[in-house]
Amino acid sequence: MHALWSRALTTLGEITLAAIVDRVLYVASERYPLLSPLSVDTSGVRLDDIRPSVDERPSRTLQDACRFVLIELLTVIGNVTAEILTPALHAKLSSVGSGQANQLADKVGA
Repeated sequence: MHALWSRALTTLGEITLAAIVDRVLYVASERYPLLSPLSVDTSGVRLDDIRPSVDERPSRTLQDACRFVLIELLTVIGNVTAEILTPALHAKLSSVGSGQANQLADKVGA
């Protein structure tokens, strides 16, 4: 999420990007209630309150929820920008190393 946020921020700005991510998280929380503690501020998605929810769920459920959020976010940003950002966002995601993914997993307790 941090990689996507930082890349999209340049084009969309804080307010627009926060509104998009907030909407994506709302939709995702309806499908995956464990995501309901997530919130958005001007620096990105706040993961602070999700740890108790994550500790209670199987890792497969968390993986499915994260996959849904990423796909939904890429779809919405693609629609809003007429796919102008899509290649850059995909490139940014591919550049995220496993070390960064492991750091995120440690943050949320996965």
